[in-house]
Order: sequence, then structure tokens, then C-alpha cells
Amino acid sequence: TNTTATSVVVPLRSRGGYLNYASTIEDAMTAGAVNSTLSLDEIIAEIKTQGLKPIAEISALADNIYPRMYGDTAYRFENQETLWLDNSPSNGGKPWMSAFSAGAKSYLSRITAEISLAGFDEIICKDISFPLFRSSDLGYVGSIVKSETRYLALVDVTNQIISTAQQNNSNIMIEESAVKIINGTSEIYKPDEIENAVFIAKISLNEAGN
Repeated sequence: TNTTATSVVVPLRSRGGYLNYASTIEDAMTAGAVNSTLSLDEIIAEIKTQGLKPIAEISALADNIYPRMYGDTAYRFENQETLWLDNSPSNGGKPWMSAFSAGAKSYLSRITAEISLAGFDEIICKDISFPLFRSSDLGYVGSIVKSETRYLALVDVTNQIISTAQQNNSNIMIEESAVKIINGTSEIYKPDEIENAVFIAKISLNEAGN
């Protein structure tokens, strides 16, 4: 059976934090996160020329670029100025964007606004999650990431992204691991606590094989 494509999913923000379009957000440019000279208008126009619908995809909190420049958006050691890194500096350790940071929520909201205002009616949002903290990391970063209610920070980020998109007549779809949803380990699959929640359950062959 021949199937006809109807939509194109464009990864506008990659895992790691790069923006794959010519963002005009000043702090994104300052942080070195802008990785393309193509405007959102050009991207949308090219897709629509092919008779297809453009859908945006953005990685949310898996950002190692912006927090390096703007340390208030990174995870830190409790009661210290030191940035938490996912490995030792000699092994290429990177900071991560914190779900608890007001600056991070502002940045993600402004990216969502820019993309939705350009004309992307649907946005897939993935990586609304915490980094993989080791047990020792939990001690360093402290009580906020050890709390059983830490998921509420993810819910807050998500609700802000959804609210921003809907103000511009766009819808957010939240991508999460199907395995995590099924086995109850997902910290973002909280449909009762997220306004107008629409989830995409993604099956990873690596996870499915475990």
C-alpha cells in the first residue's frame, strides 16, 4: 500500500541545546546556541511548498550550552556556587538546565513563543526530565532533587510551555518513553496535573529489549 506523507517534523531544538534555526533571542545568540542561518519563515515556506504541514520538535531541559553561559539556569551544588556537571571536567562533564530555574523557564517559554508565532501549529516537546543523577550527585545537589515531589518542577515547566504555545494558537505534544509510562517511572506523565496534556508514547528499541 502506498502511503502519502502529510507532515514534516522539524527538530528545531536539538538535545544538547542547539537551535537549528536563526533565532533572534539575544541570550540564545550570546550563549552560542544558534546553529543555523535559516529563518523559521524560510523553513515553513519550503515545507508548505511541498504541500506538507510543518510540525516543530524541541528538546527542553537536555541543554548543556545555555547553562554554561547563564549559570543561574544550571543545577548547582547545594549552598554553593559550583555548577553540577554530569562527569568530571577532564572527561567532558557538562552542566544541565535545571527544571527549578526561573531563568530556564523564561528561556524555554521565549523559544516556544518564537516558534509558535512563526506558524508552527503543533510542537512536539521532548526531554522534559532530570539528568541521570548518581546517588552521590543527589547528595551534592541536595534536597530539591531528592524530594519525592521533584516532578512538580517538570509539571511547572510543561504547563508554562503549553500556556505560551496556546496563547499563539499552537498545541504542545509531550513525548515520553512508553516503557517509563507503562512501568510507572515517568516523572512527567502526570496527565491530571498538566493543562490540556497530550502525550506521545515513544517506543525505543533499546528500552524494549531490556
